[in-house]
Amino acid sequence: MLEAGTLFGFAVGLGCGLCIGWLVKGKFRSKAVSVATEKSALEVSTPGEGGDYKLVLVVRTDLKMGKGKVAAQCSHAAVDSINKLRRSNADILKEWEYNGQPKVVVKTESEDNLLQLAEHARVLGLTVSVIRDAGRTQIAPGSKTVLGVGPGKS
Repeated sequence: MLEAGTLFGFAVGLGCGLCIGWLVKGKFRSKAVSVATEKSALEVSTPGEGGDYKLVLVVRTDLKMGKGKVAAQCSHAAVDSINKLRRSNADILKEWEYNGQPKVVVKTESEDNLLQLAEHARVLGLTVSVIRDAGRTQIAPGSKTVLGVGPGKS
């Protein structure tokens, strides 16, 4: 037979687990309801449906930045791109966030290529963020380091 302390511990654990499950289930249900109320029944999408949205980060390799520098510059580009999109098209931003916020990092070998890509993205109507370094560490001030494109439809 089980001891009283063991039985009590089991009951408390079971009760806590049920309560946590109920709270988590309610939290996710309220999100689904709020999405459904914002859109008509025909417009509600599920992850993976309604198109793939991506944020593309283009890193210049000719600057020979260290890994930490590249990470910092990509972070600047991501934040700037998202802030710009929040002001210009919050619906696309929500769709990107809803679909897992995919990001792709690619490289280019020159500033000219970076600027050509930026212009092409602008022509396509995508959000563009060209990051310029302050020049406090590894590279010259004002160097264009990373291009953020999007988030936009793939």
